[in-house]
Amino acid sequence: MERLEMVMLEIREISYTYDNAKKAALQSISFELDRGEIVGLVGHNGAGKSTLLECISGLKWPQSGKIIINEKEYGISFVPNDLFLYNMLTIKETLYFIGSLHSLSRIEIDKVIKPLLRLFSLNSKENDYMKDLSYGMKQQVALIIGILSKPTYFLLDEPMNGFDALSTKKTKDYLTSLAKEKEIGILLSSHRLDIIEDICDRVVILNTGRLVYEGTVSQLKNNQTFEDALISVSGDKHADNF
Repeated sequence: MERLEMVMLEIREISYTYDNAKKAALQSISFELDRGEIVGLVGHNGAGKSTLLECISGLKWPQSGKIIINEKEYGISFVPNDLFLYNMLTIKETLYFIGSLHSLSRIEIDKVIKPLLRLFSLNSKENDYMKDLSYGMKQQVALIIGILSKPTYFLLDEPMNGFDALSTKKTKDYLTSLAKEKEIGILLSSHRLDIIEDICDRVVILNTGRLVYEGTVSQLKNNQTFEDALISVSGDKHADNF
């Protein structure tokens, strides 16, 4: 896809160190995210992916560097890997509650959630309590929550954990349509290399808090498998850590 003339979101020299840690979790990370593109965030366990997403979302404040957004009006929605959902609310109650926090009317909420509940085959379960849902279903509800605020930028940390093949396909298609049709910029962290390879315009690879690659998957692969290319770039021989 063609890049927009002006980069909309810039991550510039971001560094973060946890209290009492011997090493920085992030060390001078810089890259860009345009509206309308999906960027994959990849790295082994502990590489700094979740920390970076939390810094971009504002949940953490980096010790140095800047997050620059070249828009007057924007919204960032972050769906973390560690979900917190109200167990004693139903799916519908949860979505109405979150929608009301964004000052949306019932009509506006329904307009967003009804097609998504159908997409994920959750419409027959909208009166089920959150505590009774599978982990994959909770992840699907979390995705719907994330889009309720109509974000400009959508940050996703392992969004398809627990998904079966059909749910994965539907979600990949949906995220692609969000990016291309709604011009939402999506930063997606995942250990699922098939997802990254299928839908991401570019990929950012972290290794022990450092950015070791930024570019397209095809450029990275260079006649290798995606997995072998990742191992080569990161210097990590334990492929199952990705």
